[in-house]
Amino acid sequence: MSQCQLTDTSGPSNSRVPLAVVGLISAIAVAFLVWLIYFKSKAATHAAWLDALPWLNGFFNACAFLCLMRGYRAVKQKQIAKHRQSMLAALAFSTLFLLSYVTYHAFHAESHFLGQGWIRPVYFLILVSHVSLSMLSLPLVLSTLFLACTARIAAHRKIARWTFPLWSYVSITGVLIVVFLKGYGG
Repeated sequence: MSQCQLTDTSGPSNSRVPLAVVGLISAIAVAFLVWLIYFKSKAATHAAWLDALPWLNGFFNACAFLCLMRGYRAVKQKQIAKHRQSMLAALAFSTLFLLSYVTYHAFHAESHFLGQGWIRPVYFLILVSHVSLSMLSLPLVLSTLFLACTARIAAHRKIARWTFPLWSYVSITGVLIVVFLKGYGG
């Protein structure tokens, strides 16, 4: 898949199997992350480069968020090529985030938020919503991409109305979580 089309050039076709594959991939990814974070035993050593990964994760999430905003603006201005470029860049940054996140948690135990007082429930509200919506956004992002790449533009637009706000929220709250954790010694 070298380039996605964003014009209706094909008739309707069956998308159940590819979307089922998207669901399966998403379920496997979520199960893997739960295992990695909560059940896999961690390495006994601590490498100094691990300390940089949360900040890198925040950077990737911030870049994804900015690309999403640029892509949204472009599609509203009917600049389809710019929209496509921005959304694929957002996907690339989110993929880099996921790779960095998996690497971090492969070697590092889960982080604990040490803040107290009013900030603690605020942090956990953001964290729970971030984690929950990230599990939902993964299949939506992949489905939205699939629909765009297969020129099912009406369906792409319909699902993108849900994907865009969820993906944007997950990206920006990913940045906030890093700031909270590092600001409060986690």
